[in-house]
Amino acid sequence: MFVKKYFMKKIITLLSSLCIYSCSHLEYKEIGTLSMAATRNVETNQNYSLIRSYMGGSKDELKNSKAANVKEALENTVAQTPGGEFLKNVVIYLVAGKYYAVSGDVWGISANQQYRGYKVGDKVRLHKNGPDYTITELKDNKKCLIKEDGNGKVKEANYDDLLKSY
Repeated sequence: MFVKKYFMKKIITLLSSLCIYSCSHLEYKEIGTLSMAATRNVETNQNYSLIRSYMGGSKDELKNSKAANVKEALENTVAQTPGGEFLKNVVIYLVAGKYYAVSGDVWGISANQQYRGYKVGDKVRLHKNGPDYTITELKDNKKCLIKEDGNGKVKEANYDDLLKSY
């Protein structure tokens, strides 16, 4: 009887551990690779350049992907990079058995690199009467880096908080 209880406790502990691990473990599976992928026409006479390497492939990005199809996943990944047009060295993932995610190198026209009307070098303010800043980098589709004019301090800012300064 003692042996039976001992093994029952071990089995319950093992099953509980497996359940916790499987619930917390992100399941993603690589289902394909492509040399290049785009959802819009790529102009052959344009001079495209690499804007950001290996976009979309981190565990957080894979975990947060809720794209219902590959086209949507591709568009989401390209849209996260200001000025992005298409992906090269593409890897396609199936996430949690029902969502799709893609990772790859984002290419575009670096001269057109802007987001929501902002581009590197624009003068902005965080408040109507606040100090002037200059945009130094467009990080992603939510944030950019700004440098305060005069003292040179650099900080991260949300596009929603910026006001154009003329």
